[in-house]
Parts: sequence; structure tokens; C-alpha cells
Amino acid sequence: MVEDNLDYALGIRRLLESAGHEVQICNHGLAALSQAPAFVPDVILLDLGLPGMDGYEVARRMRQNESLARTKIGRRSRVGARVWVGCSGCAP
Repeated sequence: MVEDNLDYALGIRRLLESAGHEVQICNHGLAALSQAPAFVPDVILLDLGLPGMDGYEVARRMRQNESLARTKIGRRSRVGARVWVGCSGCAP
């Protein structure tokens, strides 16, 4: 998971781990780009509104890495009080 809001990330991690998933958290794009190829996750939950390198750029660079070719990227963004979630490479 790539998320700069630690409280949100920890809550989602607890939920996913309780369902039996292994979760790693990165709080910025550069950390995710360096750690994801070694971890080779099935799914990456990516905040689009990251400081510095935004989630769009992180996703673009991840798509260029062959070791992440099969990884699904779930995108999340906050717009006011709304949360938008989408997925690249996920079945409908």
C-alpha cells in the first residue's frame, strides 16, 4: 500500500491482515518504487494524492517494471469528503 496518511494505512492494513493478506506500507512514491519489485505484490493500493511524486507518476513507473507486470494497481483519491477508488488491470 502506498499511502501518506498513516492512520488510514494502518486501519486498512489491520483489515487486510485479518483476512489473511500480507501488507507492506510505503508512505511515498520513491519508497514504493524501490520496495515493490522485491516484494512483488499481487495488488498495490495507491493513493493518487501523494506529496512529491503523485500516484499517477508512481503507477506509470511501476508499469515500466517487468517484475510488476502482473500486479494490479488499485487507485484511491480523496476529493472533499468523497473517496474515489478505481483499479487498473482488475477484472470488472
